Amino acid sequence: MLTAYESAGLAKAADVPFAFVLNSAPAGRSQEAVDSRTVLAKLGHVFPTEIHDRLLYRRTFGTGLAVVETTDLLNKPARDEIAALFTEIWSRVNG
Repeated sequence: MLTAYESAGLAKAADVPFAFVLNSAPAGRSQEAVDSRTVLAKLGHVFPTEIHDRLLYRRTFGTGLAVVETTDLLNKPARDEIAALFTEIWSRVNG
């Protein structure tokens, strides 16, 4: 597995756009996420949305569905995270 430094270096060497997503972040505002965001921001763009470590991601994965395909109200925070990240990526790619 590549480190963030290695990944950023490869993307820069290949002259391809890249950005970071904080994934499996602790729910709520954690110092670890703040510190990670600070370090990654020195290497490149970090999307504002964090994908938190939620049991619901693992449960829906086992069904073959993405969280955005479920209707369970308990999945709303996870669906909202994925929808927000999609919007951020779409906006960045399409200007």
